[in-house]
Amino acid sequence: MARTRQGGFASRLSFGAERAELVETARLAWRYVLQETVGPLKGLAKRAGLALAGAFVLAVGLVVVMIGVLRVIQGETGGTFSGSLTFVPYLLTAIGALVVLGIAAAIGLGKKKGSSR
Repeated sequence: MARTRQGGFASRLSFGAERAELVETARLAWRYVLQETVGPLKGLAKRAGLALAGAFVLAVGLVVVMIGVLRVIQGETGGTFSGSLTFVPYLLTAIGALVVLGIAAAIGLGKKKGSSR
């Protein structure tokens, strides 16, 4: 009669199969975690990069346009803003910049609310 000892060949075979199943389960879980975290993070990083690039371009463009507006106001108004009123062109330019930024923010937030993403 065949005697099986505890820790014999049959138990080692069973332990090896359980270990392989455990390793496969751990690999499957790891792949799932990577799929559900790394993929969305890559998408988020891409969107954030595009948003930052757009914000930078908008800021540079706004500065250039506002300097042009300031020069036009200073040059075309003659002596209207002279003496104690020299700050008025700067004030008008700052107000114009805030209006443009407000419109850009409203458009950006409006797209975010209506977006299906």
